[in-house]
Parts: sequence; C-alpha cells; structure tokens
Amino acid sequence: MSVPWPQATSSTRVRAVETTATHMFVGGMFTSFRDINGVSKNVTNLAVFNLDGTWANFTPTIGNGEVWDLEVYGSGVLVAGNFSVSTANKNLVAVSDSG
Repeated sequence: MSVPWPQATSSTRVRAVETTATHMFVGGMFTSFRDINGVSKNVTNLAVFNLDGTWANFTPTIGNGEVWDLEVYGSGVLVAGNFSVSTANKNLVAVSDSG
C-alpha cells in the first residue's frame, strides 16, 4: 500500500529528514515541494511540514546552498550545509521548531 507523503516538485536531492515533536524537516537541494494535499510551495533546500504532511505555518530562510544534514537539537533543528545567511557564509545554522 502506498502512503501519500510530501514530494519534491523540482530536480531534487534530499539528503536529510528529521522530525521534532511537531514538525518534519526535509533538507537537500531543491527549489519546490508539494505537501500531502498537493499544495506546491517554492522553498529553497529546506522544507518544513506538520507531522500530518501538510505545510507548517513557517518557512525558514537559510539562503542558497545545499543542506547536507539535519539534527534535532533542543526545541529546534541544526542545519548543516554550505549556504549564505544575510551577508555571511555559514555551514551550520539553528532553526527553531516554531520558525
């Protein structure tokens, strides 16, 4: 039996998936994703869903560059990759579970 779940809608490389108590984070190299209801959203390399597969009510912005790994840390997720945030290049950023 196939279970519907969020799907990438662009050329995609998914490298990591982590869940917190309330959200699922998907990281990799992509520009858009579709939730369980088929609702597409432009997201760059990090997508966040509610545990039921619908879009979370926030979209973290980490800049350009591929997400290599995700790790639950406290009430959020650490995002490892090679991306720009504001004017600085970062390899690790923390994202709160509430945005």
